[in-house]
Amino acid sequence: MAALTLIATGCSKKQISIAITGAPESAVLVGEKFSLTVEITPEDAGAVVWSSSDPAVAKVNANGYVLATGGGECEISATAGKASDKVAISVKDRDPARDEMGHQGAEKKIFGQNNSSTLFSIGNTGWTGFLWYQGGNNSMTYYGNGTFKALGTEQIIL
Repeated sequence: MAALTLIATGCSKKQISIAITGAPESAVLVGEKFSLTVEITPEDAGAVVWSSSDPAVAKVNANGYVLATGGGECEISATAGKASDKVAISVKDRDPARDEMGHQGAEKKIFGQNNSSTLFSIGNTGWTGFLWYQGGNNSMTYYGNGTFKALGTEQIIL
């Protein structure tokens, strides 16, 4: 009897545990990307399978890379063997007051032509700068949140 007990004990399967890391602590915006990873024990537990409870909110690929696709809430899961873990993801739609690059707030548009330079400030936002133009007709629009757009026929050097 003792020999049978030892054999049965020696055949028991290893306990697998998995934990997702790298999840954002706050909501992400539609279009943002981030990477999740897993801590898995034992390390040779096998392949990790990723899934999203709602791909219309966030998609995840086989490597744990996540793309926020639409506003809402979903869960991203990782499974290895019979072990799994999941994290909640909150996705916000982009603010319609901002354009695709996140520009918002007070703005200042400046123009330059043919080898000129301009000193500027953006209202009372604290943003100031010096812009030098080389050739052509160029314009820059600066926003109160520190972002800018550049348009021109030649290279603009800041």
